[in-house]
Amino acid sequence: MSSSTFNKSVKPDFPADCFRKTYVKEGFFGMYRGSAVNILLITPEKAIKLTANDFFRHRLSDRLG
Repeated sequence: MSSSTFNKSVKPDFPADCFRKTYVKEGFFGMYRGSAVNILLITPEKAIKLTANDFFRHRLSDRLG
C-alpha cells in the first residue's frame, strides 16, 4: 500500500495538528483514552521492582557495611 492511497485530509500535518484535531473531536479526556490499560499493567510491575529494590538495598547494605 503506498502513501498515495491514503486520504490526505485525514493525516495530520504535524504533531500539534494531531493534538488539535483530537482535542476538537474528542475533548480533553480524549488525550488519555486507553491509558487506563497501561496504568493497570505498569503499576504492579513498578511496585514490585521498587519494593524489591528497597528490600535488597537495605539487606545488602546491613551486611556489607
